[in-house]
Amino acid sequence: MLGKVKLLLGLKDDPKDDDLLSYLLETTVEKILAYCHLSQLPPGLENVAVEITTKRYRSQQADVNQDKTVKALNVGGIRTEFADSKAGGGIDQFIDSYRQQLNRFRKVRVR
Repeated sequence: MLGKVKLLLGLKDDPKDDDLLSYLLETTVEKILAYCHLSQLPPGLENVAVEITTKRYRSQQADVNQDKTVKALNVGGIRTEFADSKAGGGIDQFIDSYRQQLNRFRKVRVR
């Protein structure tokens, strides 16, 4: 799955990215397994894990580069301020956007 993540992100075989990508992928899979009450990731959820990991990586990179974005602009005595949109967020926001796909694999727990 790591190879698919790197392919989607357009990253070459650069080992410096592997640690972060591996961590993001591992925590994504763990969260999916916990949400679905599964012990192993079924093949039908592998691409979902890859997509979520890719979005998390891009979000994290946007957070890193946020300091380089324009936050306000003065033109002809008129000041325009842009909303401070925090690109990142917890993994739950990404899980939520795939909830419909995840629910097909989710086991119902009976208490």
